[in-house]
Amino acid sequence: PARLSWVKGIHTFLDLLNEAALRHKVTMLIPGTGDFKDEIELKIKETGLDVRLLGYQQQDSVIELYSLSDFFVLPSLSDPNPLTCIEALW
Repeated sequence: PARLSWVKGIHTFLDLLNEAALRHKVTMLIPGTGDFKDEIELKIKETGLDVRLLGYQQQDSVIELYSLSDFFVLPSLSDPNPLTCIEALW
């Protein structure tokens, strides 16, 4: 889950993912909203990556998404105490 803002580094991560050899075998689910949504949607369209912006999700849905996931990524450029790491580990 992420606030869709520049500081979360999603756009940078998508550039890196686009360079990965297995990029077409990855589906990335991003629950959250924010003012950088249009830019992220444009990056998704440009790269053709399978990235799904899920919008705001209730806590129960986020827990289910964590349980369905094979990995967790924290591309934040700045975040002094990311709670998402604790949530993902839990």
